[in-house]
Amino acid sequence: MQYLSANFTFDATMSAQNQPPAFVSALFIIDVQNHLAIGPTGVPDAEKIRHAISIVLELTRQHNGNMMGQGTSDERVKIVFVQHNDSDLDDPLYKGKESWGLVFRPQAGDDAEILVQKDEGELAITSPLLSVDSYTVLTS
Repeated sequence: MQYLSANFTFDATMSAQNQPPAFVSALFIIDVQNHLAIGPTGVPDAEKIRHAISIVLELTRQHNGNMMGQGTSDERVKIVFVQHNDSDLDDPLYKGKESWGLVFRPQAGDDAEILVQKDEGELAITSPLLSVDSYTVLTS
């Protein structure tokens, strides 16, 4: 189970105004899935970790709500939920199993919250949503 907050870009190309791409603040919630975060198969201190993540997630959602209320939706923090999909049918993180499910999920209808599925250990390799710049952030 990993938690990462970082800046990343969704597109590394220049904009129409020939400006470098804008950075977006983001909260990454990576591999916080039932098998890893709940019960006897969970990581050590899973309950404390879940509680800490829930606080950060709630504060980020409150911030995003405030930004929408002020008409500054471009200052919202992207919340990226990453879910690992194992290809081994016997693995607890095989897609569709109860143990594969997310502990925290994106809120429906909120475009600041996205779900990224990954099939490899390295998020930046498997997700076309993240730019090459994010690879450095994720592996450093």
